Amino acid sequence: MLQGWISDSEKTVPTAVAPPSQSTSTATATTTTVTNKSA
Repeated sequence: MLQGWISDSEKTVPTAVAPPSQSTSTATATTTTVTNKSA
């Protein structure tokens, strides 16, 4: 059910907003990079 809704939104909403998984991965990667630099 969720995947179907996400697929529909990907077709309608801009890519930057559509895929939640990519947004989360990017945010996690950025946080990890910043943490590594700080350490």
